[in-house]
Amino acid sequence: MTIRTFTTQLATLAIAITSTYAVAADYPNLIVHQEATNSLQADIKTRAHTSFQDWILTPANQALELEPQHFPHVSYERKQLKKVVDGIYSLTLAWHLSEDDKLKKVYQEKASELIVSIANSISPGSHTPNESILLPVYEAYSIIRSEMPQDAQQTVNEWLKRQAGYFKNYKLTGTLIKNNWENVRLAILFDLAMLLSDESLYQFSVEALKAFVAVNIEPDGKTNDFMNRDALTYHAYNQQYYARILRAVYLYKGEEAALDLYKYKVQGHGSIEDAYQFWVPYFKQPSEKTHIEFVNTGWKPDLKRGDANKPYDPKATVYAMAHMIAMEKEAFDFIKTVVPDTEPHTLRLSTWLNYSLHSGR
Repeated sequence: MTIRTFTTQLATLAIAITSTYAVAADYPNLIVHQEATNSLQADIKTRAHTSFQDWILTPANQALELEPQHFPHVSYERKQLKKVVDGIYSLTLAWHLSEDDKLKKVYQEKASELIVSIANSISPGSHTPNESILLPVYEAYSIIRSEMPQDAQQTVNEWLKRQAGYFKNYKLTGTLIKNNWENVRLAILFDLAMLLSDESLYQFSVEALKAFVAVNIEPDGKTNDFMNRDALTYHAYNQQYYARILRAVYLYKGEEAALDLYKYKVQGHGSIEDAYQFWVPYFKQPSEKTHIEFVNTGWKPDLKRGDANKPYDPKATVYAMAHMIAMEKEAFDFIKTVVPDTEPHTLRLSTWLNYSLHSGR
């Protein structure tokens, strides 16, 4: 039987999954907690079956056709790497939420195979924004690794240790230590600290985050990214990584620990929360709070962008506000002012997953 034929049969079988959904993981991970899983399952049984099919099952079944590849670094065959990374994420969520044991096993085996292939080939690099492509792999591994063979876990864990060592010791300089490049490095480190249960690395990451907030955010909430690039587009991009960090802390360390970092500020500087509040009026009321993008950017190539010298368009940064939902439930209400007549499960997968984190809170 060919993989394509088997995939078609899986898709047909998946459509029939409408009863109870088994809980595949109730331990700390970087995606969802137990209450969120319950919420997702309830949605699937009542109103979100089509979304489950569109966002998770269909991409997972397509990912079954992927084969392991050698990616020496994240810039090598980047489009194909993105396809593999997205496939790993979809396969993992399909495994997590599917009921049928045969389906779960197939999804788990393929996700594990692809994760191990990445661990066996990719070495870290200095361009941290490019390295962010691997964040979904870290997230997927956090939830599926207990089902992976011990030798596979060992392979991946050793890779994670190499990644952690590199990014812990990697020192950015100049403006990069103050902008999104450092924020991405920190998002990577927080994920790795959680995955490796490395309390020393976690504390290192916390202190590094506090130091970064002190140079990245002004008292009024403006970030270095906003001021240097003169663009809310980059402020939002930066906010996405703050949100990822806070979600990881919330899922592993609890809500109080996440809130402490969200509200942390030193005299003369703002907090992550301040940066969020600075952004919100522009996002939900663009006709009243207008900003012309990239006019006075410190990176002149920005002036060739299609959105340069045009008003900020919130629709282009819905992806970033979707990540903020994990900390601020109201963020989805703001998204609805930009994309009306949507629900968390109909807009995009990230809005659905992050909104589900408020179950039980």
